[in-house]
Amino acid sequence: MGWFGQPMRVLIFNVLLIAICGYASWRGGGPERFVAALYLVAAMITRTAWLAGTSRYANVEWGLFAIDFLMLLALTALALKADRFWITPAASLQLIMVGIHISKMVYPGFLGWAYAVTSNFLSYPMLLLLAVGTWRHQRRSKTSGVDPSWSNLS
Repeated sequence: MGWFGQPMRVLIFNVLLIAICGYASWRGGGPERFVAALYLVAAMITRTAWLAGTSRYANVEWGLFAIDFLMLLALTALALKADRFWITPAASLQLIMVGIHISKMVYPGFLGWAYAVTSNFLSYPMLLLLAVGTWRHQRRSKTSGVDPSWSNLS
């Protein structure tokens, strides 16, 4: 156990989440700030859904599935509108998260620990993509003076 009765991995994730989302909010463009807000809101709602749930990955985590599905929709829409490459792999990782929930729906015998580990692990590379995307935006803005956030496609 870590501080305040939380497992250390939860504390580490929350520190990374706040640090990276703070960095994206401070230095990112529109897409980075939007995703930072999306990740923070999803984390708060996930915590609420987690406290309300009782199965702890023994069955489908319906609240987490709903959150992950809505995040998939938001990231996909953003990937279509934003002028950023990093959002496409982030949306792809989110699609895998949704697929993991669907796997548990289709095959209830899917081991609970495997369900938990795979669905939680993907959050880390998604945070890394946000950090790298923010850094690249900052670098492009410094180099060329401008970095358009949104595509002008009709």
